[in-house]
Amino acid sequence: MTDINQKLAKLEEGQRYQEKQLDRLVSVTEQLASVHTTLQSHDFRITKVEEISSQNAKTIAKWVLICTIGFGLLARYFPELGLLPF
Repeated sequence: MTDINQKLAKLEEGQRYQEKQLDRLVSVTEQLASVHTTLQSHDFRITKVEEISSQNAKTIAKWVLICTIGFGLLARYFPELGLLPF
């Protein structure tokens, strides 16, 4: 009878250990889901910033082209301004 009780005690101990491990696994899974949600949020924000940055670069390039053409026209048609080095 003592042998059976010892085996039952070991079995119960193993079952408690597995329940603790399962609880830890559930906790870690919940934390992982939280991290995943946070990463998705950051990814969305980064994408928006990249879109704005790209749009800003296009706007800057457009204005550089406009100003270059404008100064070129000024230099060509108004040489008295001294915009050309020669």
